[in-house]
Amino acid sequence: MRRLPAEFLAVTSEVVVVALPGRRLLGEFVRVSREGHEWHSFAVATTGSEGPGRYCLVIRRAGESTERLARDVEHGRAAARLWLRGMRGYGFMYHAQAYRRVLMVATGYVAGAAGRRGMRRRHGAPLRCRVRGQQ
Repeated sequence: MRRLPAEFLAVTSEVVVVALPGRRLLGEFVRVSREGHEWHSFAVATTGSEGPGRYCLVIRRAGESTERLARDVEHGRAAARLWLRGMRGYGFMYHAQAYRRVLMVATGYVAGAAGRRGMRRRHGAPLRCRVRGQQ
């Protein structure tokens, strides 16, 4: 568990983008906490604006904690440092890199946004995405 400096690069009506120092691979997961006791897991996603020696998390405004984080960033009360824990193993987006074509079926409100961005950045190929159902 480490406390690292965090730079909030963007906040929109749907996501918060935070850059953190270090190196992580696309598809790895990181546990994040503001206070050191309530932890949430996020996938590593690269947006292209984080700079060398840093990686990004794209955090969806989907729950009470992430909404509170976004509001704090919007009002200039963002934490300068976040607690981080690495997680063992890799997620789907890491393993998907082994294939030329991948079909992703994401369910729920939160699924898939960060991973799709990261795949486009990693492979440099156009990403076709079809969203069906209620957003």
